[in-house]
Amino acid sequence: MGTTGPKCCVVCGTEYQPRSWTPAMAPICSLRCKLVRREARRMTVDAPCSRCGTMTTLTGEARRTYERRGRAYCGAACRREAHVELSSRTMAETNRRHASSRMKARNPMHREEARETMAATLREIGHRPPIQGGNGREIPAPQVALARALGWEMQVIVPTKQPRGSGYPSHYKINIADRSRMVAVEVDGGSHKSLAIRELDEKKDALLESLGWIVVRVLNEDVDRDLPGCIERVLSCHPGVRRAA
Repeated sequence: MGTTGPKCCVVCGTEYQPRSWTPAMAPICSLRCKLVRREARRMTVDAPCSRCGTMTTLTGEARRTYERRGRAYCGAACRREAHVELSSRTMAETNRRHASSRMKARNPMHREEARETMAATLREIGHRPPIQGGNGREIPAPQVALARALGWEMQVIVPTKQPRGSGYPSHYKINIADRSRMVAVEVDGGSHKSLAIRELDEKKDALLESLGWIVVRVLNEDVDRDLPGCIERVLSCHPGVRRAA
């Protein structure tokens, strides 16, 4: 230890001459001031846990952290979970800002050899889309038969009027429709029995109904087995609906 010039006490502000001094020491002029400072550092604060809301008593460094940052934790578990959550949010925000540009710059599908390798692998394992049907495929015979019997249009496009990013496509395509009375007929095949497709069908039906459409669903097998019954079911959905002349 070495000597130095006068110091100002951090507790009472009195100027005094310390007998010895190191830069790590806080200038305190007396035992009384030392006790006052120690008691001040032991002051407690009651605050809710930032993670679970439990009221907790903070002392020492935990209290000072709360005063500086406004965060308090009732225990190590809540502190650890909060830090993990904060890290995840930070990573998500970083990815939101930079991942798209990184992927565009480094996308292996920009390389012809990578595309050829992937295509060869898919052919080798016999990959096929999990659900067959939809746009680009031949219209099923039951749908054609029901449309002809009703005299209605097929593959009628209806704009969804939903904003980009809402989770809806820009338009839905109705299998068979009477535009004037806004009656939509969906002729479903076997793929529509799966839970995932049923959920998509329900989403589509709800959107069409919100736009004023009446939606009727029939199965391919029902049309094949009982075409007149399916026609009657469609025509009975609205008093003004009839076959086209």
